[in-house]
Amino acid sequence: MKIDGIGRYTASAIASIAYSVPVPVVDGNFCRVLSRLKGIANHIKQPILKDKLGWNLMQQLIDANGGTQTPGIVNQAIMELGATYCAPSGSGIDENDPLRDFYLSTKLGKEIADASKHPDSIREFVRTSQRKHSCKLCDPSGISDVFSEISMKIGEEIGENNSSSKRKTEMYLRARMTAHAAFPTNPPKKTKREDVRAVAVLEFVTNSAEKKWLMVRRPSSGLLAGQWEFPSHCVSSVQGKVKAVKKSVRSNAINELLKDVILGSELENVTSLESLKARTHVEEPVNHVFSHVRHTSWIEFQKVDYILDDSQFCQRWKSSTGKEVSLMSEKDMMDVGITAEVKKILCSVSVGAGKKGSSKMTKRKRKH
Repeated sequence: MKIDGIGRYTASAIASIAYSVPVPVVDGNFCRVLSRLKGIANHIKQPILKDKLGWNLMQQLIDANGGTQTPGIVNQAIMELGATYCAPSGSGIDENDPLRDFYLSTKLGKEIADASKHPDSIREFVRTSQRKHSCKLCDPSGISDVFSEISMKIGEEIGENNSSSKRKTEMYLRARMTAHAAFPTNPPKKTKREDVRAVAVLEFVTNSAEKKWLMVRRPSSGLLAGQWEFPSHCVSSVQGKVKAVKKSVRSNAINELLKDVILGSELENVTSLESLKARTHVEEPVNHVFSHVRHTSWIEFQKVDYILDDSQFCQRWKSSTGKEVSLMSEKDMMDVGITAEVKKILCSVSVGAGKKGSSKMTKRKRKH
């Protein structure tokens, strides 16, 4: 695990599968199998399940298999089981599932189906589990949440199928499947960070009639490291609901950004910072969602009234703060590989600019 990017999971997989080293491999599939086997009311990303109990129990399975014989096969078999018969959509009652008779989850379904004839007993159990929580593996509210969910769904099944022709065995099968699906619990949803960004889209034209766009390279670390994008500045970053940011604030942020990008470059000789303030606001923002953050990009667009001479102009330079800056055609963008978000912004500008008089774009008011 001394190699960058190689953690415990990858190292264990390589060691056991390629070299038959008797070490376990624990992933989300294994944790799902474990949760259903033991009725653990928690989500598979919980450290106590994934990092503590999971590795210890999987090591016992490896050791019980003879240790040095086929650890890689055992690891792959458990992961395959969790990806097939015990996948999130697994029923727990498939005849080909080798663990069919061992799931505590399905057994709980049958017990709750019987107890549903006496709802007070289920409610009392839920109340008791809420008052006293002693299982270190389960989420504090996991047991009561799971039992409430299972009993509610099973109650609906019984109510909908309460006819003499409905076989009791079929009701039990549905109850077992319902309970099986309740394990493991869903991980809590994280509130995304909301970033409001002011984006400058400046279009230049060369003497060969080729369009060029001003682009800046992102830092070498962090989100979208090293990717090229239109000059932008984050004017607001909050957890939860996005906050409105005034146009004037966004415009001032872009002015400062362009000052850094333009000053000292050859562009300073052909255009002025003042002339770059004749930008047009694109009224609708471009939204792009990542796993942990949502970008709301407000765009200011301008076609720069100057013809660039390709033969004399440097296409790439560094700003006063060390940012890599470039003028790129759309072909250049495709060659370096732009992100989906940049494509959205380019499309938004192209559509808006192509509709004269469209309400999508409004002219900035110049101060005199």
